[in-house]
Amino acid sequence: MKNCRDCGKEKSGTENYCLNCGLCMPSPKRQVKISGIISFVMTILGLLGTHLYISSKYDTPNVETVAVDSENIHIEFVYSDLHQLVEENETDVSDFIASFRYYFEVALNSADFSYIEDYFKTGSQIQTDYLTDIERHGAMSDGYHYDFQSTTITRVEAIDQETLLVNTAEMFYFTSDDDALIYNKTKAYTVEIQGDDYYITNIKTITSDKVAS
Repeated sequence: MKNCRDCGKEKSGTENYCLNCGLCMPSPKRQVKISGIISFVMTILGLLGTHLYISSKYDTPNVETVAVDSENIHIEFVYSDLHQLVEENETDVSDFIASFRYYFEVALNSADFSYIEDYFKTGSQIQTDYLTDIERHGAMSDGYHYDFQSTTITRVEAIDQETLLVNTAEMFYFTSDDDALIYNKTKAYTVEIQGDDYYITNIKTITSDKVAS
């Protein structure tokens, strides 16, 4: 560099600065060295950029990310299991409830709890409640008679892997020395599955209508 790049004054000696303005004036060799370093760095950066581009285009597997709702999957599996449970038990549990209704009619008319005691788990509250009801009928001074006309299973659903809910529509006649009535009731029977056996754990009356016959 012969002239100062700031003031334009010609360099007169070997000094590395301008005698007129004091600006640093690097030698040609130093300029070449700096230019070489810059060129080398730019080459390295260029190679690195090329490598990253190729890696992103060819080395990365083409994977599609799919969001999974584990809760919904769990619900679907549970629903499937319960639906299968209903299919496997619907006929048998319907026959079980129909059988209970048949023997309940006999138990009421004969005031004999033994006809239905095995439909409940021994010592359960519902077994005690129905025993009390049969004994109450046996203590009635007036004559009475039940005539169960129909028990229709309207729905069977699974509550869990060991519990079924059976809905019914029932109609029966009740006569006594003072009354002659027709009852229409809908009920929900909770049935527990234990191996090959069923047990009624709850009977809920949903609706109950009666009219004089």
